[in-house]
Amino acid sequence: MKRYTFSAALALCLIGAGEAVASGKITKVDPQAGSIELTIQTTPGDSYQMQCRPSLVSGDWVDLETVFVANASSTIKTVDASASKCYFRVVKIMEQPIGPGGDPPPPPPPPPVPGA
Repeated sequence: MKRYTFSAALALCLIGAGEAVASGKITKVDPQAGSIELTIQTTPGDSYQMQCRPSLVSGDWVDLETVFVANASSTIKTVDASASKCYFRVVKIMEQPIGPGGDPPPPPPPPPVPGA
């Protein structure tokens, strides 16, 4: 597991920056000995991916772990906190509906034209 450093700037990013809290809202940051507990507002049954990057404004977001499925309206995730600085975000994974044969379902038919 990669290790990350907690800082005051990180807390501001987690709680107040638009993109960083857009999908799974991080509502609490709790530094522990060698780790950080993040409390994330989630929707039961929805899938989420935790990501980080060293800069708030540029660079690629890196997945921290496998996708997790929320089982409550609040989920606590723990990340190691003893190395490089990292800004976190939680992204909701949008599942593509699957139709018969593994293909996406066809679009619905257009509505009837009045008077036709």
